[in-house]
Amino acid sequence: MQKLLISFLLAAIATSAYSATYTTPKREFRSAWIATVWALDWPRDANDNAANNTNATVQKQQMIRMLDSLKNNNFNNVCFQVRSMCDAMYQSNYEPWSSYLTGTRGSTPSYDPLAFVVEECHKRGMECHAWVNPYRYSTGSSWNTAADQELKSSGHLLTYGSTIILDPAQQWTIDRSMSIGDWRRDNVNRMVKSVYDMIQATKPWVRFGISPAGVACTSTSVANKYGVTTCPSGTSDWQYDGIYSDPLAWISANTIDYISPQVYWKIGATPDYSKVSPWWAQVAAKFNRHAYISSSISSLSSSSTSSTYSEYANHVQINRDNSVDGNFGSIFYSCKYLYAVNSNSLAHYLRTKVYTKPALVPAMGWKTGNNPGVVENVKYASGTLSWTGYDNVRYAVYAFPASMATDDFSPEVTYLLDMSYATTFAIPAAYQGDNWQYAVCVVDRMGFEYEPAFSNATPLLGDADPVTLVSPANGARLETEAVEFAFTPVTADSYKLQVSASADFSSVLFSATSFSRAGGNLVASCPVGQLGKGTFYWRVQTVRKDYKSVYSAVRNFEITKVPVGTFESGYTIKKDVDADSYAATGGVSLTNLWLRSSNSKYANFPQDDNGYLARGLAVAGDNIYISGRYTNTVGADTYIDVYSAETGEKIQRIDLSDDASSTGFPGNDLMTDASGTLIISNITTNISSTPLMLYTINTATGKADELAYLIYSGSTGRIDHCAVYGDVTTGNYWVFAPLSSGNQVIRWTLKEWGVTATEVGTLSNLVPSSASNVGVAPRVIVVDQNTVWVKGASIYPMRYNFTTKTVDMRLTNEDLVPEGLEANGVAPFEFDGKNYMMYANADHNSSFNYTLAQGATSADINAYSALWHFPKQGLGNTYLQNWATPCLAVKAVDGASVMLYVYAAGNGLAAYQLTKSDSQSTIHGDVNGDGRVDVTDTTTLINMVLGSAEIDMQVADINGDGKVDVSDVTTLVSLIIG
Repeated sequence: MQKLLISFLLAAIATSAYSATYTTPKREFRSAWIATVWALDWPRDANDNAANNTNATVQKQQMIRMLDSLKNNNFNNVCFQVRSMCDAMYQSNYEPWSSYLTGTRGSTPSYDPLAFVVEECHKRGMECHAWVNPYRYSTGSSWNTAADQELKSSGHLLTYGSTIILDPAQQWTIDRSMSIGDWRRDNVNRMVKSVYDMIQATKPWVRFGISPAGVACTSTSVANKYGVTTCPSGTSDWQYDGIYSDPLAWISANTIDYISPQVYWKIGATPDYSKVSPWWAQVAAKFNRHAYISSSISSLSSSSTSSTYSEYANHVQINRDNSVDGNFGSIFYSCKYLYAVNSNSLAHYLRTKVYTKPALVPAMGWKTGNNPGVVENVKYASGTLSWTGYDNVRYAVYAFPASMATDDFSPEVTYLLDMSYATTFAIPAAYQGDNWQYAVCVVDRMGFEYEPAFSNATPLLGDADPVTLVSPANGARLETEAVEFAFTPVTADSYKLQVSASADFSSVLFSATSFSRAGGNLVASCPVGQLGKGTFYWRVQTVRKDYKSVYSAVRNFEITKVPVGTFESGYTIKKDVDADSYAATGGVSLTNLWLRSSNSKYANFPQDDNGYLARGLAVAGDNIYISGRYTNTVGADTYIDVYSAETGEKIQRIDLSDDASSTGFPGNDLMTDASGTLIISNITTNISSTPLMLYTINTATGKADELAYLIYSGSTGRIDHCAVYGDVTTGNYWVFAPLSSGNQVIRWTLKEWGVTATEVGTLSNLVPSSASNVGVAPRVIVVDQNTVWVKGASIYPMRYNFTTKTVDMRLTNEDLVPEGLEANGVAPFEFDGKNYMMYANADHNSSFNYTLAQGATSADINAYSALWHFPKQGLGNTYLQNWATPCLAVKAVDGASVMLYVYAAGNGLAAYQLTKSDSQSTIHGDVNGDGRVDVTDTTTLINMVLGSAEIDMQVADINGDGKVDVSDVTTLVSLIIG
């Protein structure tokens, strides 16, 4: 837990006119800040003064007193300050022990305070959050431990008045084209993200939060960036430009689990607690995170009375009333004012008004829970409840009337006794005796609560019998409209069948509890459309009263084909109306597999806003992915539409996590790397100040994880599209991007996840010569780490080489150049020993089609021959703005054929298959099989003679002498020139 501010804002006391009706929730975060800096709360001296007491026994007694008070008053959490001045209240290999423990900084105490507090909290069923101040180093003291001396000499300290802090930007190189404020905020945001990512990788159940200043986002431009209203504070947001803290960046990027803004004002004051706190709750709910509001109670004194305390009870109820998702909470600063001000403490008052019952902490609903099962052997004896439980869980304990049937029991707050980390619980005297029975529920580390076990349950007689799975057989490959599951029943009360996409059943896609009979088996049916193609796992649970429920063995099966129309009701495959006109030529044939188009001949390709914001295309495995964003705004929500590569049927829409929407105009391009990883990128309208962001996508969950953050200070140009070369999972790869309306292409080299080089290539002598720049929305297609093709809305395809720093190839052949310039996309590939190039052939305002050209050598694209333009009647021309409709052709090679996928945003999507022609060319001299006899055949024949191409005697023995040599070349030349 981090409390990022160095000082706290305290507001003038305002008279409250707020009147609350108090409720009793089951879940609520109830906590207090235990401040150790300057021994504010702990450790205190024997007279409870601020001078810290260095006696370990006294320190422990003081802590126990605080925790007992909090527990007795139904608090369920403490925020214990463990790092206040680059020191530690725990054993650290990086920083010295705090001076507040022994009186001497760096001196080892006789115990570990954090370990002690965690243990004592768990004894009381409470959580302990470690409160860290990330930057403060000193407010006047001159620390001199070895660690401090090393820190001072490193140059990592920054002095402001009498305060010294860690310099938060030491590890970053500033780009002066980015505003200093944006740069500073970005450094903080990156720190927050790196901490969150580390937690998720190591202990994802740890709840990570930040407590910023109570007022944020008062600027309309900042609010619009995140799609929220401005904070109704009546004051300015000093933290955004004063200390460069942008809390909405963390919560919108989901790099924290909760926010605890320091709303340190009264109801009716300026700012007004009753207005600011509800705003924070709405912001947290918008981004699926929690808000636990911090209140300052440090103005309390020994003369404070119930009339003063009512202000804070009302704070609690305001948080309850205005939490959109019901996951509310309050944290009080600081702990000593809760219980030590006078005998009638605020903590006691809160218990009588708002904390009348214990409460569970809110569950982190955005994380995956883990249900280990129901506890067993729940027994009550002599005031103690005990049970057999599980590792790494907690338990909610309930007492309910003995007259209530267990089937009628619901784990409501009315019956909640408390939480326990142990498998025993001391039942309060008021709930002991024959009038009560008890229930215990597992609560996992994410906060999810599971089904109860009861104290008066009949002792288990053993395990239930597992069923025998019958079909589908283990490893079965299915091509059917529905999967029929069958198993042989045993003695049981009920069964539960589960089908999952993962072997650990963390992603259950289908379940059944009712079955039909077929012979001696029970049967359930699942439409394959509910599962899709892929490998799946299934099992059956046996449930029998008085026995422990058990699962069967696990089997797997594969669905290899899904019937057309499964995902889109009524969808049927439509094909290119000109498909029969693509006569075999060049030794290959072209077949249309399916076509979706806005063209009235098809009318089967509806897209949001006519595809205006769906501009990225990638093919991976059996699927086609098209990326888009819901609105054309910075930080818009993003999605990916998934189509079957085999049939063209739309399978689903994947809404991406907020990470993918964090920068620029998101979701603009989609690509894969060498490993097949799906990657999405944004538009940056100014690459010197707005980064090009790349994210890897988990197609199962929609989770977007930041891959690369790329800036180029040498230009203020715009980037719409980019490409990746290499395997990003290794951390070593290249990213290429052309600048719109310019003539440059950028290459970033990344090694071990960081940028090691940024290079810029200049596209000289543009073609056609009338072009002054590459045009809008250019695309780049990577050949290798040094070579890329670039196609923009003003130029023909051009190839740039970063080794020679030159354009080494331009399309200039008038027989091959596109009929219209204003459509982008190009795809070079090899098939059956020949080279091919596919590219958009038509203007954006015509009905899109594509050219497929073939060449025997890649030395010069201008020696290629055009095989076909397809589809001849186009993909449609619904959307006419060229900057929004760059086209991309994607190919996938399986060895026997090449799959060609073409896409025009808003207009159409189609799949073609390129295969070897069934009949070889019979034209004498047609060595390369393109249906013509020309100089390209001479080149192919020379390569055969020189041994750089495999000899085909059927076509290469031009003079018929039974061998292939230079004499055949001479004969062929004579044949060509007549």
